[in-house]
Amino acid sequence: MIQRLLCGAIASLGLVATSGAASYAEEPVAKASPSSMLVQTLEHAALVVVGEVLEVRSLGDGAYQAEFRVEQTIVGTASASHWIVWEERANARPPRLTTKDRVLLGLAPLVVTSGWRERIEALPGPADARLAIAGSAGAFLQRPSVGEVVLLDHFLALSVARRSGPDGVRHLLSLAAEAQPALARAAAERLKSTGFARLSMPVAELAIAAISRPAESGVPAAMLGWVEARKPVELVAPLDRALAAAGPAAALVRVRARLPGPFEARLAPLARDPRPTMRAAVAASTSDPELWAALATDPSGLVREAAVSRQPPGEAGVAILARTLDDPEPRVRVASARTLAARGDEAVQTLRRLGLEAGSPARETALAALTLIRSPAAAGAIAEIARDHGDANMRKLAELALTRQIGDVHPVDP
Repeated sequence: MIQRLLCGAIASLGLVATSGAASYAEEPVAKASPSSMLVQTLEHAALVVVGEVLEVRSLGDGAYQAEFRVEQTIVGTASASHWIVWEERANARPPRLTTKDRVLLGLAPLVVTSGWRERIEALPGPADARLAIAGSAGAFLQRPSVGEVVLLDHFLALSVARRSGPDGVRHLLSLAAEAQPALARAAAERLKSTGFARLSMPVAELAIAAISRPAESGVPAAMLGWVEARKPVELVAPLDRALAAAGPAAALVRVRARLPGPFEARLAPLARDPRPTMRAAVAASTSDPELWAALATDPSGLVREAAVSRQPPGEAGVAILARTLDDPEPRVRVASARTLAARGDEAVQTLRRLGLEAGSPARETALAALTLIRSPAAAGAIAEIARDHGDANMRKLAELALTRQIGDVHPVDP
């Protein structure tokens, strides 16, 4: 019973993953997606080709073979057609390639292990005539456009050194701005390992276009990583112009906050934007205590979560974080608990007081935050809750927290 109480309370906060096997068991398994390391994988592939899948044949246990007709060779020397093989990690997953698909592939020699030998020994032709899809079968792109193929061709034709220089950065930013999401995201990931190339204004505008793509594409998040790593100051002026225009993308705020120069004055108007995604970006970026405090109590849970997911500016922010431990939305409570716990022993007395005196769910959230701190002071506060709390369930939760690490798996008492 004790384990059920603690696990239920903590799981309700979202601090540990709960089992969702039953709810997802009947959903169809989606096809595999190209790797986020697609561009890097293509750089190391023996062959990079574009063509058509003629026939797909199952080899059993999630392995497949297909005949592939080559239409264009980007890297290496290809034959008119090749037999390719790959393996789906999940047996229930449909094959990533189907007959008549037009795809771009990165291919590598097949390493014929004993398992593969058993699968292909009965097939026509020598085993070493078959090629594997590179990058653990992640080096593929469905329906590549002419423009995508041309940009990849130009990028891969550069020497290794030039790929990380101005020419390579320009091609990668073009892909990040214009290509289909899978390739654009991979190009943005590759940007992180380029050099400190100075950006011309047209290239900087490509970066703004990539950052402004829909968040669900994954491109803005990858671009943010590049900006944090490289700090391209040439983006400051075009970013400021884009933010002054009507309806700027929320990701532009997060990127601009990582670059030098005055910026805070631009945030107050954006904090009144009707889009929660924009207000969330402001909450994650502002250094103004009053503006942060207003957004920490925003009507949108998305905005409140963004605000309390970071350490607050100003001393009063800690008290606001503590008040959000009883937010009506679990995701906001979770974010507050993690942010307070990150302050370590500085937060222990506040969390101890809430654990002893607050109502539900703030007291359970405070207890969860104390368990994340894992210091003698936090353990002492948990012990006090276990000893002195007036609610028997809270005492049991605290007792179990003293002897269990959150996330451990234990049998549930009958």
